[in-house]
Amino acid sequence: MLNLVLIHGAWHGAWCWDKLVPYLNNIDKINLIIPDYSQITSSINDSFIEAYVNGILKTIQTQKKSDKFVLVGHSLGGILITKLLQQLLNIQQLIYIAGFIPEPGMSLSDCAQEDTAVDISPCFKFSNNCIGLNPANAAEYFYNTCNKPDIEYALSKLTVQPIAAFNEKIVYDLDQLKRQKLIYLACQHDRAVSFAYQKQMQEKVSAKLITLGSCHSPFLSMPQSLAKILVENIAIC
Repeated sequence: MLNLVLIHGAWHGAWCWDKLVPYLNNIDKINLIIPDYSQITSSINDSFIEAYVNGILKTIQTQKKSDKFVLVGHSLGGILITKLLQQLLNIQQLIYIAGFIPEPGMSLSDCAQEDTAVDISPCFKFSNNCIGLNPANAAEYFYNTCNKPDIEYALSKLTVQPIAAFNEKIVYDLDQLKRQKLIYLACQHDRAVSFAYQKQMQEKVSAKLITLGSCHSPFLSMPQSLAKILVENIAIC
């Protein structure tokens, strides 16, 4: 059995995959796993990234040890699947959807500063050491190719994220990552992470590039097409 693990990005939760799931359910030999770390509010050893990874591991640890895993990470989820590579056995493939792949020792905030083609700070709102998104203009950056009902649904579900999670320096083995089978789904109309910066991260790890005609949220704007691309590009054993 192949476990397809869908890992959401910052401010989102397992709900963000709801439109995608019907197109992936009931596919022979694929078991969907959809962790949700959005409610984790305390760190482990001062690391929220570690807390998120541990939460994801708890969700998937009930699977058979012989089963294989394909990890799909959106945005911040890209960092999490990169970290999971060091801790989860039988990973067959990593798939990034506009996912962050920092250089070892960099943080997500460092990546955002490198990506000079976009600036999403106008939609930030800060409170109690957390950062959230202002619904008044978040749609412009995250859902610009989505329809109105999906935008309204997403805006109603967004959560806050600890600021510390964005500033953590990410440590991992870049050579180990490059040896893995990698696919990068780059979103051409993304206003949260520029298409150019996505390609820069993809090239750094020599991942297979697939371009999506979508905003930052293809799981909402083009779920059927995204599901087709995922199924066509994973090796089902």
